[in-house]
Amino acid sequence: MMKKIKKLSSRFLWSFFLLVLVSLLWIHHVEKQAPTIHLGEKSSKTVVFYRDDCLHCQYVFPYLYYRKLIKNDITLVNLNNPTNRLYITKYKVKSVPTLVTPNQSRYVSSHLKKIHYLLNSVENEEGVRDE
Repeated sequence: MMKKIKKLSSRFLWSFFLLVLVSLLWIHHVEKQAPTIHLGEKSSKTVVFYRDDCLHCQYVFPYLYYRKLIKNDITLVNLNNPTNRLYITKYKVKSVPTLVTPNQSRYVSSHLKKIHYLLNSVENEEGVRDE
């Protein structure tokens, strides 16, 4: 019985390890892509400007990527794409990562707790406005 439990737990741990590894590799792949983004005059989402070669951006990207997958309330703009660079002057981006909320307030940092708080406060503001 104990051998069976050890075997099952070993399989579970290996499966979990592989899942985490594949997930991290996928995030790295997505982060390096630089699709052209078309932002309208007034975005209802928080816009996140990043560069895939920026260490601070690489630190926050997994959180932002999963947030986008789950809530779809942010737009990720990779400034390494030459076509996306027009937003540097339009949004006055001086460093990355930069978050610009729908009400045009901005946050420049890689502090995950503060980014989480900012995104949740924007989400709560929108919920109050929609009612």
